[in-house]
Amino acid sequence: FDTLHLLGWSYLLSGDVEAAKAAFQASYDVDNTRGEVHTALAVVYAVQGNEALAEKHWGLANMLDESGFSHELATV
Repeated sequence: FDTLHLLGWSYLLSGDVEAAKAAFQASYDVDNTRGEVHTALAVVYAVQGNEALAEKHWGLANMLDESGFSHELATV
């Protein structure tokens, strides 16, 4: 995990969804090939009620990380 990704979770857990989204987006901009970054964005979009983007990122997380936490979370 990178620092931006961890910062995003810290923001999200403290209730600052917009700051979390910005941090996760910055992490995505650095490396968008990790399932974890798509899982994080999916959670933010789900919290914001953007079902289409949440589903898109859940699917990408599932596809990119079939053996990790992202895959497990995406299939819940």
